[in-house]
Amino acid sequence: EKNETHRDNLIDIINKIDSTYTRLHENLKAKQKIIIFFDPAHGKLPDGRWQGGDATLRSSCTNRPEEFYSIIISRALYSYLKKNPHFEVKSTDDFMDVLEGDSDSYDNIPFSTTVDLAKKYNAFILLSEHLNNVSVLYKASGKMNIPGIHVINGRGGVKILNHIKSTYSGFLTLYNKLDASGFSRKYALNLKSNLTALGMKPNSWDFGAVGDSRFSYFVDFPVSIIYESGFISNPTEEKQLRDPEFVDKLAGAQYQSLLDTIREIYSVDISGKTSVESKTPPPSMELFKLSRMAVYYLKEADTPKVVEIINTMQKLYGGAGNI
Repeated sequence: EKNETHRDNLIDIINKIDSTYTRLHENLKAKQKIIIFFDPAHGKLPDGRWQGGDATLRSSCTNRPEEFYSIIISRALYSYLKKNPHFEVKSTDDFMDVLEGDSDSYDNIPFSTTVDLAKKYNAFILLSEHLNNVSVLYKASGKMNIPGIHVINGRGGVKILNHIKSTYSGFLTLYNKLDASGFSRKYALNLKSNLTALGMKPNSWDFGAVGDSRFSYFVDFPVSIIYESGFISNPTEEKQLRDPEFVDKLAGAQYQSLLDTIREIYSVDISGKTSVESKTPPPSMELFKLSRMAVYYLKEADTPKVVEIINTMQKLYGGAGNI
């Protein structure tokens, strides 16, 4: 790269990958923490309403906003992460107060701010705790997704009769398709396996582990996961989410899946007080670095360099099923 600005930016991208991922075990041996950035999912709008509630017609069967349950699960997962000496959780100040149980309210922030903060803290992964819902066109009385002929809130708020045939249910995990390291996808698959072992059922969409193209809003932070831990528009699943034992199992599986994936991808066991590196060497980060360079040039509208890098990725790694 001849352009000094581009060269410096690319070097910064590569150095951050090395410092956060390639040298993971060395960092742990040096008593550095694995930073987890907890995205404050949705939150309160300037008018005081919850974004995941009546403001967007996404309230639960019992008229609770999505954030009501997101907070409960987030606190449960945070309690697991907090006990592990190898993790440190970062988020916005108001959401950290929520995680600590000192507050029940936090403000909505745009995804761009989430990414900027995750990068600022040199986070290893970005986690976002959500619950699923369906359009009001498939919810009886505008709240419950149950089969039958029901009065629904039609477009423009007009009440009409509708034959609701399908009931949406089950968990799914959205993983970032832009993560060429494979970590996000492996995490989603591990979580699916762990939740299924607990008797929980995945959603039919890609059977519970979904490579989501909507992660374009996380284009600058590819190692990221969005949990969708059930439908609050489903009366049965909402009832489960009010059961502390169910929530603890759910959060425990999210936590255990993170440990499992770090061990499988980076050959580092952090389940105990001391990190243990296996004899298996960590994977090459070259593919990951090339993918981030391609994204950089794509944003700079330098198509020839994007094509050149993708061809290189295909040549070096295409046969291994990575691309």
